[in-house]
Amino acid sequence: MIRPFLNQILFNFRTSNSFFFTNNDKKFTYKKAYKRLSSFNAFFKKYKKEKIAVFSDKSIDYYIAVLGIFLSGNTWVQISPSLPIKKVGEIIKFSKIKIGVYDNSFNNKKIFKLKKIKIYKLSNLSKLKPSNKFLDFKNIDKEDISCIFFTSGSSGKPKGVELTYYNVISCAKYQIKNLNYKNKQIFADCHDTGFVMSLVVIFPTVFLKGTFSPLISLSDKLNPLDYFLENKIDNLITVPSFILFNKEKISKLNLDNLILCGENFPYKILNILLKKTKINSIYNCYGATELSPWAFFYKLNFGDIKIIKKLGKVPIGRPFQGINYSFNDFNELIIEGNVVAKGYLNNIEETKKKFLSNKKNNKYNTGDIGFKYHNLVFVSGRNDSQVKIKGHRVDLNEVENIARKFKNNLFTFCFLKKNKLTLIYNNEKAENKEEFLKFLKQNLSNYMVPNKIIYIKKIPFNKNGKIDRLKLKNYNV
Repeated sequence: MIRPFLNQILFNFRTSNSFFFTNNDKKFTYKKAYKRLSSFNAFFKKYKKEKIAVFSDKSIDYYIAVLGIFLSGNTWVQISPSLPIKKVGEIIKFSKIKIGVYDNSFNNKKIFKLKKIKIYKLSNLSKLKPSNKFLDFKNIDKEDISCIFFTSGSSGKPKGVELTYYNVISCAKYQIKNLNYKNKQIFADCHDTGFVMSLVVIFPTVFLKGTFSPLISLSDKLNPLDYFLENKIDNLITVPSFILFNKEKISKLNLDNLILCGENFPYKILNILLKKTKINSIYNCYGATELSPWAFFYKLNFGDIKIIKKLGKVPIGRPFQGINYSFNDFNELIIEGNVVAKGYLNNIEETKKKFLSNKKNNKYNTGDIGFKYHNLVFVSGRNDSQVKIKGHRVDLNEVENIARKFKNNLFTFCFLKKNKLTLIYNNEKAENKEEFLKFLKQNLSNYMVPNKIIYIKKIPFNKNGKIDRLKLKNYNV
């Protein structure tokens, strides 16, 4: 499976007459991309199964460098320019990275000297004499590590997820088979390069001779819907929060496929899409960094709308073919299959906690509470969402779900701080707070009613387009 997939990618580089990259007036063909890839190959092929860090934001060279590392059988470690420099240093030290490539988007070069890493500028690599002799892909074993992504929630000791070639290519093939992608379409996404969602953009795009069209300039990031329209995007991969952030202009969306992932997908957001947009297919994809990163997918079926409205959320649907799932005694979703990662880099203790190995495939405990309803799988929240208040056990997700049903509520977030239950909400019409409190008292047990309710006019988002819950926890509390 690995060899045919990588051969197809290389074949597309050599033969495709479509655009590899577009960004407003900038256009870059596959022919030009292959020439640059060959120059990068002259450099990457000198290394064997080496961890190579890419210090770069989205650019032509970023995509070519990542693909070049894969095609040379090495291991890609992505370092986003938006990461704090202390975190960058920790990742370099912990991963024992010796080689790195960078572009002008990475401004702090001092870290390279401090950590004694050999570093090369991508623009200089493109000047090397091209080498069209690529690695014989039969030398790549399916258990070889293709990339390492560091989870955004890690603290203290870095938690790097080791994904094999088999993991990444399996997930890419599942997407191509099950999502409504077509050859030579234009792909865009709204996340940081350090986010694992890079995987679901890069490999399907090149396999299908598609075009990358990323948001790069600040003006485009501030007006993404205008950019998507002007650049004729066919497939957009983003998080549900993106819809809230851009709800005033969302009617401009003109897509073949909108693929949402990475967060809970509430009915209220789906309702906005149905009322204001005309999109051929809407998907909800579910997974985690440890799942390469997707294991489930759901394509909107209008016959399910009543169920979705009743439960207040869009299902994650069903697993890709060949992936099995189960629920343990705590209703945690367990996933088994070829997308499950090898484990955590240099972290046996954490690997044993989350991964259960067997002779055929790894199993991964997602930590998400799930259930099955009308042959559809739903995720209701995290296993760590329960808190104790005055001897009562309270599920924060349950409070959020009830609060979200209040008229015109778009977003709710419940948390415990200083032994007080606090609820933050955003409402499309800024409904009366007293009326909202009355609704909560009618629908929640006394001990579940929040001590403090805070209305916010503007929802904060982090660099990956997700709602910034850490910032919310410190909001006027």
